[in-house]
Amino acid sequence: MVHRVIVSVPPEAADRVLTARIGEWWPLEGHGVFGVGASVGFRAGAIVETSPSGEESVWGTVMDHVPGRWLEATWHPGGAPAGATRLSVRLASVPVATADGMVEGTEVRLEHSGWERRDDAPEARADYERGWPGVLERFALFAARSA
Repeated sequence: MVHRVIVSVPPEAADRVLTARIGEWWPLEGHGVFGVGASVGFRAGAIVETSPSGEESVWGTVMDHVPGRWLEATWHPGGAPAGATRLSVRLASVPVATADGMVEGTEVRLEHSGWERRDDAPEARADYERGWPGVLERFALFAARSA
């Protein structure tokens, strides 16, 4: 599955929001293991959610990251690494019209693949198909406000 969103910040800024600031915009209340009060961040090559009591859930492992260009990671929030799917996020510079004129923006292209590794592939894929648009919209709104 592929989802896209355009953000009104350059690729390097979009990458910082995606990675270094993920804990400020990711909707843990509906898309996390521990829910409200938890935190999420990139740490030592992994994406990790931490509960209010300090319990951790590794969501995935970063396989490749070129800041401002792309991020490749395994993806298994709340699940075993053996059933991990794969995320590929590509960032491309695009012109964006704003109230102040044209600015450099970013097309964020998220591809989520590897469903054959999951026992619950049809249900999980359908859940993510419904979930990614809202997550990306929240990312885009946060990126625009934080520029």
